[in-house]
Amino acid sequence: MAYGNMGILGAPLYETFENESEIYNMESEMYNMESEMYNMESEMNTTQTSKDACDLAREILNLEQCKEEEEEEEEEEEEEEEEEATETAAAETAAAEEEEEEEEEEEEDGAAFTVREGFSNKAAYGKKLLQLDLFLRALLYGCLFFLLAHPDTRSLLMKFVSKKNLMYVVPVIFALAYYVLNLYI
Repeated sequence: MAYGNMGILGAPLYETFENESEIYNMESEMYNMESEMYNMESEMNTTQTSKDACDLAREILNLEQCKEEEEEEEEEEEEEEEEEATETAAAETAAAEEEEEEEEEEEEDGAAFTVREGFSNKAAYGKKLLQLDLFLRALLYGCLFFLLAHPDTRSLLMKFVSKKNLMYVVPVIFALAYYVLNLYI
């Protein structure tokens, strides 16, 4: 085997073969390899297809068996419901008979009594258009906000807190004052 011109990294740009039989042998080997690969692929596809078909058949059989089982379960549930319905009907009739007996006994005893309920409708009296307590609280918190937003209060707070942190400190003071005022008012 002889090499022709060498490339930049020393790899041959093309190969020349001294013997044409070498070329023929290589081509036949490649053809054999390709045919073997094709056969293997077709076997794999056939095997996979047959596995898929088997799985599908199993699923269909299982579904048919499941349908039969589900029908049996539904029939059992219906029977149980019918039994429960008859039991509840019997229990209701027994309870009704007991109540009738108790009423008959009370009528025989002649003990009549009345029950007075202590319900009252306080909601009608509590709804006013203007609630004085709510109005005064709103006025108080408005004044508190006005005091904290006033420029004199800001200049006083700037002695203790930097200008960057002032916008964080004022809401904290308002929240604390709101909390304390709600505790005592």
